[in-house]
Amino acid sequence: MRDREIGVLTIDIERSREVENRNALQLKLKKTIETVNTEYGKHIISGFSITRGDEFQGALRDLELFYEIFSYFEHLLHPIKIKGGFGVGTLSTSVSKNISEMDGPAFHRSRDALESAEKSKNQIQIKSEREISDRIINVILDLISSIKERWTKRQREVTWHVSKEKITIVQAANDFSVTKQNISQILENSSYRSIRKAEDVLKTIMKEYQAIGVDNEK
Repeated sequence: MRDREIGVLTIDIERSREVENRNALQLKLKKTIETVNTEYGKHIISGFSITRGDEFQGALRDLELFYEIFSYFEHLLHPIKIKGGFGVGTLSTSVSKNISEMDGPAFHRSRDALESAEKSKNQIQIKSEREISDRIINVILDLISSIKERWTKRQREVTWHVSKEKITIVQAANDFSVTKQNISQILENSSYRSIRKAEDVLKTIMKEYQAIGVDNEK
């Protein structure tokens, strides 16, 4: 028998102890979590919540959205940097709105993936029962992170606006009060189209993960 897999995304704030205004950080984090839970509510099994310290976690119904959601957290929390671990697997417990009451292979793999990301330069890593596919996905994630790490503030603003709003270059030029040639140049220098292609590949792979399912896990 094959079981439906879920995804668990665990995120930790980098060097959070170095933040001077801890109260402001906590308020921003709570507001960000509320925004993501609202926008992606129908794709989430158990909403994101702070689990310990500055670490937060959520369980996803739709695996293909894991990087999109992680990127959204990156955008909303910027310039605060985050690390993420995405675990794919089944549950050993019942589904609960309180994520701390849930457990299973998906959670264990999410923790392992986060620990791997924290020991590397990767912003996020994935772990499932498919080792070879995981390696491919983690290489793609590493390449995307390397490109985004070099973005200027302007590149970050424009690429996010075009991607999130799904608008044309002409519309973006109007929104930023610049020429369409200027927007095109920013997108080209940001390797925007290459990143979008890579993100589409990630979504395709994750959809296949979910469609196949897994054997009952212990």
